[in-house]
Amino acid sequence: MSHPGSGYAIAGVLISLIFLKIWIDSRDRIAVIATFAVAAMVFELRAHMLVWYLPALLGFLALAELKWVQKIAKHPTTWVLALLLLLVFANIRPYLWFVHVGSEPTGYTGIYQSLVAEIGGNLAAPFGFILLYPGMLGILFVLYPLSLLIKWKYEKLTLMDWFPMILAGAAGSVITLAPMAPNGDPFEFKHRAFVMLYVVMLIWTSCTAIMLMYRIRNNHLTYILVVGFVAAFTVYSLGRPAEFLDAEKPKFLWGKQYVDTFISSDLIAAANFVRRNHLKTDRILVLPVDIKARTADDATRFASISNMPQYISRYTMWERAKAGTALRNAADLNNALTYDGAREQAKKMNVQWLVTNSKVGPNFDPDFKKAVFRQGNWAVFSFIL
Repeated sequence: MSHPGSGYAIAGVLISLIFLKIWIDSRDRIAVIATFAVAAMVFELRAHMLVWYLPALLGFLALAELKWVQKIAKHPTTWVLALLLLLVFANIRPYLWFVHVGSEPTGYTGIYQSLVAEIGGNLAAPFGFILLYPGMLGILFVLYPLSLLIKWKYEKLTLMDWFPMILAGAAGSVITLAPMAPNGDPFEFKHRAFVMLYVVMLIWTSCTAIMLMYRIRNNHLTYILVVGFVAAFTVYSLGRPAEFLDAEKPKFLWGKQYVDTFISSDLIAAANFVRRNHLKTDRILVLPVDIKARTADDATRFASISNMPQYISRYTMWERAKAGTALRNAADLNNALTYDGAREQAKKMNVQWLVTNSKVGPNFDPDFKKAVFRQGNWAVFSFIL
């Protein structure tokens, strides 16, 4: 959820679902067109959300319109067998290990490792797959099915009531079948949209709870339920203060490397200098290039402060051939023998600023005489000033 587009994309999905509900009730063609139009907009906000939402949307429409799909849906054994067959041929064991073990501590720490140790990775995979859902949904893994039972008791279930379940099935299919992303991350499409599933489940479950209170029509019992929930949550919060006092910090081990990261004051000063003097069309190259960087490097930190596009950053996220070409161009600029030669190479690269983090300047200016700014090991060279 850390990506700013995630919240907007989830809102887009929910708006699309509103139009879908209108279509289910009225069969208005404009509503179904609006459903897909808003869904298409989700791609621009956060493509990962659409990767999970679109299969669910298409599956829902197939279930609503196609009788043969409705017949298959009435036999859940078919879906279970299809899932088991899919898991046999799908290689999701690395992903399961990443989620259940690589993201510890979890609420079920040690369970998946124990399963793998006892019965082997292949046999543990189906159990690890099922374990993904309580991992993604928490208490909603229990409350949503319970909400379906409650609503079924008081009134007839509608097709829309099953959408969260369809979305959960689509999520499982994407987790199992999604290919490696262009940036080289094999898990890119498998987990980033789980917050959308959580929000959808939460809304459906909450609506059922509100419906239940309305059906009861007993003010005293309603008050008891509400106060009881608030009291239980308060007691839980007071009993585990550490979780809430440090809620902004990730609990999983691999996330801690991105919190409380030290940023050099010299980097900040150089970035602020460029921010004050650059043009909107300018581009910058930060050297040296960190060829191991995936999530953050000096170039991305510089970009966040200077508000400037980088020639290259997060090297390992690039397509290999493109990254290699960019790295060679950067080396040619750094190794230029004269300032005019460096300027010519920068022009070819469409780079207007060069920033270096080194005790020795680039070949064309080892003593930093051409630098327009220098503080500590950070120096700024401008090819436009």
